[in-house]
Amino acid sequence: NVGSNSASLTLSSVTTADSGDYSVAVSNSAGSVTSNSVTLTVNTPYQTWTASHIWNGADNSSSADPDADGLNNLLEYAFALDPLVHSPSTPTLGLNSETRLQLSFLRARAELTYTVQASEDLTTWMSVATNPGTVSATSPVIFADAPLASSKRFLRLLVSTPQ
Repeated sequence: NVGSNSASLTLSSVTTADSGDYSVAVSNSAGSVTSNSVTLTVNTPYQTWTASHIWNGADNSSSADPDADGLNNLLEYAFALDPLVHSPSTPTLGLNSETRLQLSFLRARAELTYTVQASEDLTTWMSVATNPGTVSATSPVIFADAPLASSKRFLRLLVSTPQ
């Protein structure tokens, strides 16, 4: 708020890269003064999400699974689930009416990358879709695979954070 006489400053569009130590210099016709240094901390969306839950000593790291449902905290976050409540199996895999493999999941977070991969041997995986569908915490993405080219076909979903 350059030119403002307010005691507070509102910053918009800050990112984690803006975190750091800052001071404010104020000047007028009577002179100038520089404030003490303050630290600006910008939380990632994941940090904001973890702060919104009461962990009661449970591990809130992205790789932990405090509710023991097989989904680590990053996946609970990615699918808009409660990390402290055993969640139903997600994503779901089945066959659609055209006998194509169909993967359904919530793509709840825009800052994450959701990659659908396919394999015929569970050893060699090929990415077949990146960030399919739209971001929504309520409407699932329904990904239909290509027609089956062999009798064996597997799908998996990888969720990753920005590098």
